[in-house]
Amino acid sequence: MTRLLVSITALLLATAILLTGNGLQSVLLPVRGDLAGFSTVEIAALGSAYFAGILIGSLFVPFLVSSVGHVRTHSAMTALLCAVTLAYALLLHPWLWIALRVFYGVFLAGIYLVVESWLNERADNASRGSILSIYTIINLVMMAAGQLLINVYDPRGYELFILSALLVSLAAVPVALTRQITPVQRPHGGFKLATLTGLPRVSVIGALAGGITTGAFWGLAPVYAQAIGLGTGGVSLFLAITITGGALFQWPLGRLSDAIDRRRVIILCLVGAAVAGTFLRMGPATALIPTLAAVFAFGAFAFPLYPISAAHAIDWTDADGIVDTGTGILFLTGVGALTGPLLAATAIAFLDASALFLFTSLIHGLAAAAAVIMIATRAPIDDDEKVDFHLAPRTTPMAYELSPYGDDEAEDGDEGVGQGDAADAPDGAIRDRHAAE
Repeated sequence: MTRLLVSITALLLATAILLTGNGLQSVLLPVRGDLAGFSTVEIAALGSAYFAGILIGSLFVPFLVSSVGHVRTHSAMTALLCAVTLAYALLLHPWLWIALRVFYGVFLAGIYLVVESWLNERADNASRGSILSIYTIINLVMMAAGQLLINVYDPRGYELFILSALLVSLAAVPVALTRQITPVQRPHGGFKLATLTGLPRVSVIGALAGGITTGAFWGLAPVYAQAIGLGTGGVSLFLAITITGGALFQWPLGRLSDAIDRRRVIILCLVGAAVAGTFLRMGPATALIPTLAAVFAFGAFAFPLYPISAAHAIDWTDADGIVDTGTGILFLTGVGALTGPLLAATAIAFLDASALFLFTSLIHGLAAAAAVIMIATRAPIDDDEKVDFHLAPRTTPMAYELSPYGDDEAEDGDEGVGQGDAADAPDGAIRDRHAAE
């Protein structure tokens, strides 16, 4: 394992540096936009544009990787990210920023694809879980650390844009200079929309609700934090605390979902996030500690919705369909994240900034109610047919190539990884003996 980690050190270092710069930018743009007088809808559109770019990049950049290779793609995407970051400082206009944010998402998705496919090439079945966990932790920790960097300079100036661009550009160095063998260039098969029609319904609800609410949070939480009187330092702490909650609770909630009906854990997350959002909507804005505790709880329950929903869908999927199923859940989450900021901005326009969490609580509550109804009409999957939970970063479909999902089953000699009620599972994913019952 040590030898393997040494061989991917350059990739992990590059990812850590990049995500520090990206974390800074994720809080800087809405804060700077608010200071420049951007409307709430325009700030929300920045978040939607970013997720639109991630979706586009996830679907089309793989063809570039298969054409020119991993190192060239990584270098090109990094250079373009740096250029976009500097362009923000030069072009302080909401619609230009929105367009730049789309491109940023495309280029960032390209880097994620390169890193994840490279890690997948280096991993073996025994190490996939460990590598994916390390990669996911780096994503969360460095994003949180990057957001705290907004306190280094005044966000009204251009220095923070330069700092973000500097970090992004440095991320190219470890990959460009690595002496490790690059992955084989393989043709890309593309994403099949037909996959969505067969996903388990509770997974669909969890993925969509999680995407809508976390997308709205990332797009508009800085606006909320500023509206309740938090300064620049308070805004960065507000966001970092949320990520910390999500990072600390993904694994224990995921393991809980291994022990009981996974759908009940999805409902627990939905209800917990709804309660936390209700407090943030109704609680006293001047009480800093209770507010930070509530947003910690929001992250703790809202962020695990995606990986647990993915695990539930994979429970019902044959081993050879895991990547398609994971991609489908990722796509639904991305669609939710694209629409969430604009829907939340509409609520804020009619009420006030605290309507952000009124909106998230409403979405989480409705999703929980729908999931309860669905559980009442479908039996759970047998415990001995469930896959083990694994962390799943919300990045690109390549994360499911890297994921150890399916390897556990292959080691046990099983032909598939799930069985249960055919009405709650993807077409063709149910074992023949159960489908015939």
